[in-house]
Amino acid sequence: MPAPQQSADELLAQVRKKHWIGRFRVATQQSSTHPDQRPLDEAWVDELANKIGNKANLNRALYPIGVILEDDGSKDELRALAGQSHEGVPSLPGQHKVLVFAGQHRLAALPRLGVDKEEDLWWHADVYATALQSEQPAEFLTMMHESNVPTIMKASSDVDLFRAIVKLKAFYDAGAVKKHAFLLNRQALLGHNVNTSRAICTLTRNNQLADAVSEALSRPHIAKTFNAGAWRRIATGRMWGVASGLLREMICQVDLLTRGMVDVPEDVLTLRPRSCQWSQLEAHMNRKKNQGHPWDALPGKLGGALERVRRRPVDFVTPLNPKTNDGWSFTDMVLLPSCVGSGVVEEQLKVMQTVMSHLLRVCADPVHFSAYMSTSSESIEANTDHPAGMIAHVLAAQRKDSSKVAGYEQKIIHFVWANRDVLSQGLTAAQIAGPLETEADDYSRLINTSQHWWQLFRMFKTHHFPFGWCLGVPKEFGAALSQDSLLPTQSSTRGSQEVMEGSAPLVQLDDQQPGLPEPSLSASKKRPRSRSSASTDEPARMDQPEEATSTKKAHKQGTLGQVVDVLNEQALTLLGAEDMNKESEVSVWPKDSAAGSDDEEEGSVEESS
Repeated sequence: MPAPQQSADELLAQVRKKHWIGRFRVATQQSSTHPDQRPLDEAWVDELANKIGNKANLNRALYPIGVILEDDGSKDELRALAGQSHEGVPSLPGQHKVLVFAGQHRLAALPRLGVDKEEDLWWHADVYATALQSEQPAEFLTMMHESNVPTIMKASSDVDLFRAIVKLKAFYDAGAVKKHAFLLNRQALLGHNVNTSRAICTLTRNNQLADAVSEALSRPHIAKTFNAGAWRRIATGRMWGVASGLLREMICQVDLLTRGMVDVPEDVLTLRPRSCQWSQLEAHMNRKKNQGHPWDALPGKLGGALERVRRRPVDFVTPLNPKTNDGWSFTDMVLLPSCVGSGVVEEQLKVMQTVMSHLLRVCADPVHFSAYMSTSSESIEANTDHPAGMIAHVLAAQRKDSSKVAGYEQKIIHFVWANRDVLSQGLTAAQIAGPLETEADDYSRLINTSQHWWQLFRMFKTHHFPFGWCLGVPKEFGAALSQDSLLPTQSSTRGSQEVMEGSAPLVQLDDQQPGLPEPSLSASKKRPRSRSSASTDEPARMDQPEEATSTKKAHKQGTLGQVVDVLNEQALTLLGAEDMNKESEVSVWPKDSAAGSDDEEEGSVEESS
């Protein structure tokens, strides 16, 4: 019985196996282009370099080049070397020269990616014996040109890539893979499309946001519209709670519109943002002419869909709308998938990002703030490289029991989101520049002139912030604290500036209360008077700041110890308990006492004295 005819693919695989020596790291100086190769196409080299983006995206192992030895005399030794290397890929010994028959453009792209050091100019190569060309010239010619033929296969969609990276990150979070392996495999999965790679890295950077995106993609009709590059805009400023809240609002509104439909026409969810405005939708419904609308395919047509989505369900809760009587975040439009990645939503997020950057400039650890302003999306998330983590760090910095403020950062972020426009207007009115160009006295002026900004800073329940400038916040809007103790000391100003410029390590506040003199060894060691005794003192004159009146009173008493007592008493008065808003809220927020009373500000006034 005759043997079955061998296919071209099977024959080529046999030839490869017969003449293959091994996989090696081959330096460019060891290689030269095979004379039968087509001329180098400089335009394609440029395009290839642009597709790769930068040298950090290089994946030499995934795309090896093909070479043959100029001399087969040492092929057995090289096979043995390749077989002995159980860890990594061995380097081809320097005395061996090779001819490149597949991959010359990859080598030529290295210098254009910024790879200029001699030790970095190499590539993974499948090394073949010279006999491949002499004994199988037809197969060798095919191997030379097969890399130029497009591979016919289905490319991974953005949804596929997102889900793969989410699963890979779950392995990393669980400790199943190390950080280096996670980064390498993520890079290999995402390939060289820079925009898609960065977008998916951003959307999977934070688990809260990734969960919200995953929930959205669990609806097939939403998954059909998913574009990672566009949805990336929702993560502007790394305000994960805001981004995930908006996505959950979008999911809820889509569910209300579709009301259990299985086959949702794509144009229902791809309206242009302008067409999603309530005014546009209502105007279309009220037109006398019977013009069709994509939402006519929904239950109840356009009118029924509008009626369902108009009001937020009372049982729908996110950090953006924690109260039962809250409405949607965007009151003038329906939030469809096409709006999530639009400039309309991004513009509002950028307004909040600007406000948040100024808030963090004042209150956050300068090292954390610098990392927030510079960290790339491809890096792995840290606890303090995003606003929520940085604010939580500030809240817990000077409280004995940090559990009392757990989750309270979300209430501060909600205040910023709900008041982003008026806070932005406050910056404009106070002529505040960018956060990196603004100094402590500018922010002091802002606290004194904008009640919304003062209210925002007061939410931290602290007399002085613990980091950077250690800026002070008066208990009452426009109070006398603005004169001296609201401004930082010279040393704290200099230290904050040096950290932001990268010339000094973090300057942290010590246990001494800012603005209070440090008692000498001979000073009285009385404990500060209690809040009850302080409240019975004669009130300060109306025409003088309370701080100045208390200081004069202390000087009249004559001793340094008494001065310290009175100043501590003054601090206690300024740090009096302030009731938080007690409106009816659902359990998204921690209780109002979570931020701690003013007794806990800066650890404890008694401790700091």
